[in-house]
Amino acid sequence: YISHNTFDLALIDYNMPNMNGIELINVIRHKDHCRYQPLIMITSEEDQNVLYDALTAGANEFLRKPIDQT
Repeated sequence: YISHNTFDLALIDYNMPNMNGIELINVIRHKDHCRYQPLIMITSEEDQNVLYDALTAGANEFLRKPIDQT
């Protein structure tokens, strides 16, 4: 899907079945047509290294789960 299509925004969870969110961000950032698309990492991970790695890989921002809607 990413190979041929663009998107307005991607919300990417860190924990996924076949790869983690950081790996997916790396895949997206290496596609020329997706290089500047906004990516937001969503995670319940407390490890600051995960957040740092996500931002270093190319996430524009991150949100911690659970998300407080108030």
